[in-house]
Amino acid sequence: MNDATVSTDLAPWIESATDPGESTRALARLARFAGITGAATAGLLARAAARRSSIEHSARAGHEWALAVIGRLGLDLRVNGSPPPPGVLVTGNHRSYVDIPAILAATPAIFLAKVEVGAWPLLGWGARIAHTIFVCREDAASRKQALAQMRRVLDRGTSVALFPEGTTTKTPGMLPFHRGSFRLAAERGYGVVPAAIRYDDPEDAWIDDESFVAHFRRRCGRRDIRLTLDLGPVLHGSDPESLKTRAEDWILDRIGGPR
Repeated sequence: MNDATVSTDLAPWIESATDPGESTRALARLARFAGITGAATAGLLARAAARRSSIEHSARAGHEWALAVIGRLGLDLRVNGSPPPPGVLVTGNHRSYVDIPAILAATPAIFLAKVEVGAWPLLGWGARIAHTIFVCREDAASRKQALAQMRRVLDRGTSVALFPEGTTTKTPGMLPFHRGSFRLAAERGYGVVPAAIRYDDPEDAWIDDESFVAHFRRRCGRRDIRLTLDLGPVLHGSDPESLKTRAEDWILDRIGGPR
């Protein structure tokens, strides 16, 4: 996820309400999102209290949460390709917070996320309970610990989803992928499934030039957000650089633009 500050300040609804109808729709959807996420988090907390929490259940719960979010927030998601098999690395380009439910709606998985996500209101709390793997990419010890957690999840036959760019991008193309997850896949023989995410309107991308609330009001007040998720073949290889390049090339062939 990106480095933008997630704020619950609702001032943008007042300050930029040029279309009251769209503002009302966006506010209603934000309330639905909070309700869906709160209910999912409560369910995970109940299982944890009963000592019935597991990685496998968290992945399934994330899948169910994503399907509910897609269905209730006006997201028109088109998925091309076969659902990934369990126990693979799902690696996608990163445009927006909507990318997370888009991928989870297509396949149950545990997400790798930047450590800042754990501090986000509501969503961060749910992510921590759902066995999300957090990493500080600037910290070598954190990267090593995250790779060890990914290995444990994958060895249990549950997929891990991540955005190897490390942040969201709005321009055509994408940033170079970080190499660590591909090194893990090459060393341990895990499959890698590239996932290409495309929005019909490039303005749906979210980067750190505005708050989450302001972007949500501006984009989610429309009747729908249209996006496409292309799921690729399972890639294997013993050379991490080749594996990374093949995943990058497959995605770039679908989203267009430069590296």
